Amino acid sequence: MEHIISAIKKKQKFKRIIMVVVAQFISALVFNLLLLPLNIVTGGTGGIATITKHLYHLDPSMIILILQAACLIISFMYLGLEKTAGAALASFSYPICVSLTAPIAKLITIDTSDVLILVIFAGVVSGIANGMVYKTGYNGGGLGIINQIMFEKFNIAISKTSLIVNGIVIIL
Repeated sequence: MEHIISAIKKKQKFKRIIMVVVAQFISALVFNLLLLPLNIVTGGTGGIATITKHLYHLDPSMIILILQAACLIISFMYLGLEKTAGAALASFSYPICVSLTAPIAKLITIDTSDVLILVIFAGVVSGIANGMVYKTGYNGGGLGIINQIMFEKFNIAISKTSLIVNGIVIIL
């Protein structure tokens, strides 16, 4: 009986991992097809990558990877191994997906005459992708880790810290 329960848990874990990777792939497509070409900063590590790409012509996937890795180190220091392990999958799959989907943006041209529609579409699709990640029980990684630390250590609501952290990125 324990063997069957173990097999079911492994199958569920595999499905959750696939769901996170698919969600990160969708987010990366939105980033490369809409947000980056339009220089739209939405917050988080992707927003910082957009800024550094615009100002310094640095590779967005590398910036995201560096920032995600730094956040994982901070997560390990303050939240421990268990919570950090949950964020690691999304933290590493997102920059990989950004790198893999970058060539697609060169192949597909999108009419950017109606920026408002594109921003709304990007927001809806990104929201669905983020919801997929959260549904699995995993953390999206990145600057969301800072929000989680502020909640765990200082009991500050994640919504408040998210507004402040992402607001700072957007203002930059």
